[in-house]
Amino acid sequence: MEWAAPGSCLVLSHVTGDFTDETPDDRDWAPLSVSPVTAAPRDRAGIMGFFRGLDVLEPGLVQLPAWRPGIGAKDDPSRVWAYGGVARKL
Repeated sequence: MEWAAPGSCLVLSHVTGDFTDETPDDRDWAPLSVSPVTAAPRDRAGIMGFFRGLDVLEPGLVQLPAWRPGIGAKDDPSRVWAYGGVARKL
């Protein structure tokens, strides 16, 4: 974000294993490694590192459905294995 102008925002969603009892070794993450994109699940602390030095906006780094309560409420949150967050460069 050092190239970004003050007031710029970083918006991200990131897959995680935090919402399952399975360990990363138990879970088959192979679909995340489909070419040409490779994805690696991270825990909440690992994802928060992307926001270092930025002002994290409410509601913070949360499970994706928490960003828009009521939108997609029919989805079972236990099946959404991703965090989402927005942060602003001061």
